[in-house]
Amino acid sequence: MERCRLRTKPWRGERVARICRAFGAHSHDPDTTACGRGYILPPAPRLEYADQLRFETVLVIDRRYNCNTLSRRRLMTELNPEIRAYYQSAPEHERLSTGCFQLEFERTKELVLERLPPPPATILDVGGGPGAYALWLAGLGYEVHLIEPVASLLEFAKVRSKTATHPIATFTIGDARTLEWRNDSVDAVLELGPLYHLIDRDDRLRALREALRVLRRDGQVFAAGISWFASALDGLSRNLLADEVFRQIVARDLKEGVHRNATGLLEYFTTAKFHRPQELMAELSQAGFSNVDVLGIEGPGWFFPDFDERWNDTSKRRDLMTIAKYLEHEPSVQGISAHLLAVGKKK
Repeated sequence: MERCRLRTKPWRGERVARICRAFGAHSHDPDTTACGRGYILPPAPRLEYADQLRFETVLVIDRRYNCNTLSRRRLMTELNPEIRAYYQSAPEHERLSTGCFQLEFERTKELVLERLPPPPATILDVGGGPGAYALWLAGLGYEVHLIEPVASLLEFAKVRSKTATHPIATFTIGDARTLEWRNDSVDAVLELGPLYHLIDRDDRLRALREALRVLRRDGQVFAAGISWFASALDGLSRNLLADEVFRQIVARDLKEGVHRNATGLLEYFTTAKFHRPQELMAELSQAGFSNVDVLGIEGPGWFFPDFDERWNDTSKRRDLMTIAKYLEHEPSVQGISAHLLAVGKKK
């Protein structure tokens, strides 16, 4: 039986007790916290999310959470096993520092920073993986809370944060569809990945509505989508279309907007939803966001075969960034970007 000690201030004791009982705590252990309250949680099988908390031994109850809803809700860590396996194997922790993904990273930072309130605003980085954006924002003085469904990626972010001058505030295993934060409690929500892997439209709307719920008035969501045409352009760039299997994958992508890779090859990515710009805009609007804006992130520069040479040349790198900036709002070419960024505001 695993002992889970709840460190709380005395005045929070009753709230913690209610939550403990909701999570299945069944006995009192008087030798734990300053307020004298301690509970022994039942064995892992009785906790729906226990497998996702295997590297955590201390459950921390924080005043940012809405305790009334926390007692009723459970984390929805129902990530597709194929998608989870991909992120456990692929080098996601280094992706944004290699190849054309460097353009994605720098342009996304540029677009987000232009629109964020000044620090120390509170930001949720939902589905933030190994913490690249969370660490960047923390370094700028923001209070950043990282939420990620893949335990190995969250653990990597923790390790990196320990050596950072300005660490990430908190780390939580969680799901974009069920955020354990109270209403109107944060200034911005980053969803730079969740919409990729929520294939069902209702799930994507649920994730967006959760972001809307936790945002304060005038807070903004930054939701990334993969372009409908990404695999086709990637196939041209890297000559992947020479493989008949990949050609068939691309044909389905262009017809259905859902990428499926049954080959097991990491370079062919994993199950993902692809968006047209107008579709992504419609989803944010339907979720309740106002002033929705969709921007192309990379522009055309990402699929040049000689990308690395261009990126390593200061002048050519500036040109890649500048052209992407010029074209970010142009509807006729937005889909040429590998990724799209939708920004919506809570009124």
